[in-house]
Amino acid sequence: MCSTRRLPVFVFLMVFLLISVDSAYANKSFKQKGYLKDAAKNRVFTVLMMRDVSKSEVLYFASRKPNTVGQLTAVYFYEPGSIMPVDGITFAKTVFEANSILYDTEGLSAWRYVFMKYLNGNEVLVDCVADSDNDLCR
Repeated sequence: MCSTRRLPVFVFLMVFLLISVDSAYANKSFKQKGYLKDAAKNRVFTVLMMRDVSKSEVLYFASRKPNTVGQLTAVYFYEPGSIMPVDGITFAKTVFEANSILYDTEGLSAWRYVFMKYLNGNEVLVDCVADSDNDLCR
């Protein structure tokens, strides 16, 4: 009987520990630099990769970013030393304005990966080094 009462506490502690370890690992690998959430709840993130990371780590991090069902979420990943938009994204009013900053601003570095969660819920992650001709790459 005593062990049955402790099981929920044990499960809670294990879940908390796993979340804490996962967050600490992600915080050492990625640093969010810019963030837009427009009036329609579309989101755009610019993220600095703090070290060499695998494509699966990028996908894991990106797929956990906030998303409003039926809206767009875009996450752009930059390598260390990149010149990336920060305030331009954060102060943009719409996802279209943020895209203009990302794709058209001279002097910015190209991103390494881009993750999109589309309006229909489909997700895609593109490695822009391996697939530089992809329309999502700069």
